[in-house]
Amino acid sequence: MFFSKLLVWFLSAFGCSSRLSNDVNIAVHNDDILQVCQNAGALTFAKYARSIPWVNQTLGNLSSTGYMALAPTDRAFDRLPKAVKIALRDPQVLEWYLRYHIGLSEVYTKEINNNLRIPSAFRPPGKMEDLPEPVLTIRFNVYDVEYDEKANLTNRFGKTVTATGAPIIHPDLQASNGIVHIIDKVMFPIPMGVNMPDFLKKDPRFSLLFSFLTKANLTGALATDPSKPLTIFAPNDAAFKKLPKAVVAKLANVTFLQEVLEYHVVNAALYAAGLYDNQKLAPLAGGTILVLIGPGGVFVDNEQVIQTDTTVVNGVIHEVSGVLIPPAK
Repeated sequence: MFFSKLLVWFLSAFGCSSRLSNDVNIAVHNDDILQVCQNAGALTFAKYARSIPWVNQTLGNLSSTGYMALAPTDRAFDRLPKAVKIALRDPQVLEWYLRYHIGLSEVYTKEINNNLRIPSAFRPPGKMEDLPEPVLTIRFNVYDVEYDEKANLTNRFGKTVTATGAPIIHPDLQASNGIVHIIDKVMFPIPMGVNMPDFLKKDPRFSLLFSFLTKANLTGALATDPSKPLTIFAPNDAAFKKLPKAVVAKLANVTFLQEVLEYHVVNAALYAAGLYDNQKLAPLAGGTILVLIGPGGVFVDNEQVIQTDTTVVNGVIHEVSGVLIPPAK
C-alpha cells in the first residue's frame, strides 16, 4: 500500500534551483510556525498543514517547540503534475508528505554544511505513533552555483543551499515554536528509505540496469553508508535497448561492463540544483562527464536527464535516456 501510493510521485521530479536569499525578513517571533509560513506567502503549505490534525497541532501550537518547517512556495505546488496533486487529496498521503517537510530539530543556514542530515517527522505508514524515532532524514547540501530566474539557467559563482534537493530561498524565519525555511521546490519524490541498489532493483524502469550491476558485481559498491553519498545517472531500460549491437556485444566483457557502469556514478550527492551548464563531473570510472543545461533541459554527455532528484538514503538518482559510454583510453 505504501509503495503503491508513493509510486505516482516517481513519475516526475523537479530540477529547479534558486539562489539562497536573505532579502526578505518575514520572521515574526510571536507567531507559530504555520502563521510564519502564511506570512511568508507559503499559503498552500499552511492550508494543507492545518487540515492534518497532527501537523496542525505540532506546527500551530505555541507550546510545541523545537521544530523546523521546510515550506514550499505556492508556485512550487503549482508546478506539481496533476497526478501528484490528485495523490495529495488522500489525507494519509498528504500527512506522509507534510511529515517529511518537518525537521525534528532547528537548523539555521549558518549551521548547514554539505551532506548534513536531520531527522524528519516522517514515519512508516501504519506505525506513525508507535515508533520513538523517525526513519527518514532530510539531507542538506551546499552548492557553488546560483540560479538565473530570467534565463532559467544555472550559472557559476553563487551559492545554493538545498534540503533534499529543494533550494532554500528564504531562510531562518523565526517562529515562537521553531523556524521556517521557504523552499522553491516540493520535496518529491519522498524517499522510500532504501539504498541505491535496492531502489533500482524495485523500480521496473531500471530492471536492465540492475541486472548489469549484478553481473558486474557492483551492487555492493553502490550500497554506501549515507555519510558517503553517490549520484547515479541511471539509464532506463529503453536506453539499453537502443544500444548498437556492437556495444551490446562488448558489454559481455565484465571489465568493459564495469567501466561503463562506473562511468555513470559520481562520488557526491548531486541534486539538480547542484548542476550547471558546462559543468565537468568526475565519474568513478575516470574521465569527465559534461553537463549541458538549456531551454531543452539537462543533458549529460548529450543524453537527456528525463527525471531528476530521486532520493535514496545514500544519494541521488537521475534517470537518463541513454547509456553513457566512456571515451576510449
